[in-house]
Amino acid sequence: WLINIENKVEDITKLKYFVSELNNRLKAIDKDLYKIIWYDSVIENGTLTWQNELNSLNYNFFELSDGFFVNYTWKEENLRNSKKNADKRFSDVYVGIDVFGRGVLGNGGFNSNLALDKIKENNLSCALFAPGWLHECNDPTDFYKNSDLFWNLLSKNLERRKIRALP
Repeated sequence: WLINIENKVEDITKLKYFVSELNNRLKAIDKDLYKIIWYDSVIENGTLTWQNELNSLNYNFFELSDGFFVNYTWKEENLRNSKKNADKRFSDVYVGIDVFGRGVLGNGGFNSNLALDKIKENNLSCALFAPGWLHECNDPTDFYKNSDLFWNLLSKNLERRKIRALP
C-alpha cells in the first residue's frame, strides 16, 4: 500500500492511527505479503510540505511504515541525509525517479539511469514512477526498441530475482 496524502491534515493523530492500524491489520493477515509505504508529503504537524528526504519532520511516518518514498525533486545531499536518518533501515528508503522528468536529476526519460546511479551510490532503494513515458511520449511504433534502451540503461543497478510463487 502506498499512502500518498497530498493535502493539509487537520488531525494528524487520526492519520497516524490509520497508518498504524492499517499496517497492523495487514500484517496480521500476512506479514510477508503486505507492505505500507509512506510518501514524502505530510509532515508531523499535518502540513503538506515535501522534504525530498527522510528527516525529523517525517520520520514518525517512517516508523509506522515498512518504507518511505522520497519525493522526486531530491538532491544528492538529501540522499545522504536520508541514509543517515534511516540508520539500519536505509534499504527501506525508496528514492523517487519520475520518468517524465519533473524535477528529477537527469530530467528523466532515457536519462533516468543518472538518477538511479546516484541512488545506488548511496545504497538506497528506488521507486520508479511512470515508466509509461516510454509509450506515452515516444513513437509507439518504436516501443520495443525504446523499452530495450530504457531498461538496458538502468540494468546495471537493477536486482533480478526469479518469481518463485504467486500469492
